[in-house]
Amino acid sequence: MQNDFNDLVAQFLEKRLPQHLAASIDFEKLPPDSQAFGRRMLELMKRADYAATQFNPALMRWLATTIPSVLPSAWGGRIPPITLPGRHQRLDTYVAGEYPPPHAAPPVYIDVGCGFPPVTAADTARRLPAWQVFGVDRSFADFVLYDSAGHYACFDKTGEFLYFQAFLDASARDMYADPAGTRKRFEATFADLAPRLPESNGNVSQCVEKDGSKLIHRHISDFETENLSLVKADLMQLELPPATVIRCMNILVYFQPRVRIKMLQRAADLLADLPMAVC
Repeated sequence: MQNDFNDLVAQFLEKRLPQHLAASIDFEKLPPDSQAFGRRMLELMKRADYAATQFNPALMRWLATTIPSVLPSAWGGRIPPITLPGRHQRLDTYVAGEYPPPHAAPPVYIDVGCGFPPVTAADTARRLPAWQVFGVDRSFADFVLYDSAGHYACFDKTGEFLYFQAFLDASARDMYADPAGTRKRFEATFADLAPRLPESNGNVSQCVEKDGSKLIHRHISDFETENLSLVKADLMQLELPPATVIRCMNILVYFQPRVRIKMLQRAADLLADLPMAVC
């Protein structure tokens, strides 16, 4: 199996990269899931008629640094439920136009892999107030720690570090370039703030702040609303009302083809049988 990235580029895209770009990634030393991601990316670029000239320093940095920092191998095999607000505004606008009110009953919108904090599911619930939105993910962290720049880390109920999310600014590059150091910084802040949290009855969030950092316990309760429910579940075991729309963004890429087929079949089972539009 080829492990030299420039050889792979030539294989898929029929042209090699300039040396300064090729030298910016040590593909052989990337984790196996990052190498598989790179090959899959090149396969899709070939199918979409992309050329090798589409590569630039930013894309190479993303492939060499960011991708290895967010794939499961960086988090003990866990798929980090990473997301960003505003990602799906155009899709939500499209859905609103395709299914305008009035509705006989609230249509159901299922956001599979909504991430945590579930900001995209919250965006959808606000954009579609007449719908019942379900944000679904395998993992909702018990604690979320925000730093002064808004980057955050999630911890489980025992205080064990799970993953961090850095927003795309100048400091994010340094955070992903040194994930071990970033983790230690968040863990130290968590150890300082956790004992300061107020007592909780387990039903509402509790928050403590210090020096620009904010630690929130049961942050999930801050997102649920009358038309947004958050469900901790795997797609294959999911039981919800028949859905008009199922959104599954950037999830299938983590799974092998045979698993993706099963997931798509399960999603199809969750869809409502809608009458065909008459033109």
